[in-house]
Amino acid sequence: MASRTVEPSSIVDAVHSLLERFCNELTGARQATRTQLVDFLARKLKITDRAAAKLFDDLREAGVILRGDESFGDAHLPGRDDQSWAIDVGHRGVLAVDASLDADEPETDESPALDLIRRAIRHRATDVHFDPFGDEIEVRLRIDGQLEHYCRLNETIGKPLLQQLKIMARLDPAEHFHSLEGRLSLPVSMSHYDVRITATPVVNGESVSLRLLRGDQIIRPLDTLGLTTTDLQNLQERMRIGEGIILVGGPAGSGKTTTLYSLVYHLDTGRRNIVTIEDPVEYLVPGLSQIQVDPRHGVSLATGLKTALRMDPDILLLGEIRDAETATVAMRAASCGKFVLTTFHTRDAASVMTASRDLQINQRSLASNLLAVISPRLVRKLCDNCRDTRATTDEERNLFEQEAIDVPEHVPRAAGCKHCHGSGYHERTGVFEVVVVTPEIADAIEQGKSERELRELLFEASVTSLRKDGLQKVRNGITTLEEVKAMYGFAR
Repeated sequence: MASRTVEPSSIVDAVHSLLERFCNELTGARQATRTQLVDFLARKLKITDRAAAKLFDDLREAGVILRGDESFGDAHLPGRDDQSWAIDVGHRGVLAVDASLDADEPETDESPALDLIRRAIRHRATDVHFDPFGDEIEVRLRIDGQLEHYCRLNETIGKPLLQQLKIMARLDPAEHFHSLEGRLSLPVSMSHYDVRITATPVVNGESVSLRLLRGDQIIRPLDTLGLTTTDLQNLQERMRIGEGIILVGGPAGSGKTTTLYSLVYHLDTGRRNIVTIEDPVEYLVPGLSQIQVDPRHGVSLATGLKTALRMDPDILLLGEIRDAETATVAMRAASCGKFVLTTFHTRDAASVMTASRDLQINQRSLASNLLAVISPRLVRKLCDNCRDTRATTDEERNLFEQEAIDVPEHVPRAAGCKHCHGSGYHERTGVFEVVVVTPEIADAIEQGKSERELRELLFEASVTSLRKDGLQKVRNGITTLEEVKAMYGFAR
């Protein structure tokens, strides 16, 4: 076998592979002989046996691989090639090797909890999940919307780390029987990040999730979200009206909150009083009066909205309309000349308008106040360092033809490289359906037209559907057909 240099990212892959291959297979002990481990590394990384043996020694020095007697009390026989070796999942293991790849940032003496948060940030993670897994805790990172395995920590390492996270959020570290939520207090060097924590009891222990929010990425200008030029201009024209209501509808994780805050960013001229009512407050934004829903103290979305109306607001951001009372107050605010921005949990723009009936919203009031409906989705963008193409299939040609889009001879393909950790993608962008409410659409809403009839009306009005906008982004080389299919499925 030809010799080959081992990339640092391959070392991390090797560590994860060792954990998966040997930690779960050997009954009663997570051990293997040196020969087994060296052979496995050589095959996995396609390197020579000599290079694999050198890598074994490096992992041994890093503390990823331990002698059996170091971890399990087995007798050690010096010089024996069949000596048992254990795969360590603790802080000295996967985390230590991963840290060695970050040459631009030296090791820190801070707590393991802060250390792990810094690693997650370097991997561009938006969420960190800690889930009990036997006598270990599995750590997973959400990167560009995809949940990926990171490492497993022995509970002797993991449990103290979770306690540190709770203490940083001023939560009771001894409370394991009730759900807890809070925000972490971070050092000054990380002040541009906001980290939320949620801890909840599960069947086999406690599950903890962190949401990592970066200040300079919280509110983004509208023209950076992925809106087409036409949709952007239509939205800007609607917002110049200065009163009424704009609804943002989509499932969880579709980009509704980011879209909502981008609308606020566009409207915030410094001369308007902007009040938000949220559950929870997603982003802490200077200059906004943000009301946190707190049922324990009698603050609901509806009561918070009533309070906000007494604060002389120009713009009201309502995190979500969930019930008839909140919907009624929101419509009343829009009728009184306020500008209301809020969200619904729905599939697309047509279902936003029909879902309002389930909340008993007066259709005449909705028709007269509704300015626009935005339905966003998120897709991963192709990595600029490894983007590739492939020939378009006949089935795929039909998809473009159905939406009256010029059929490309080739479509983008996610190749994968070290810059994108083999995924082929880097960061995400929005796919949008934007409906500007015309007199015809307002009449259809007031008349209580069905969702199917509304969708046909939007098609006749040449509204760009989620499907069409996604395919346009494929044709423009921004994302892949696989991403768009996963986003929406292609049902009209």
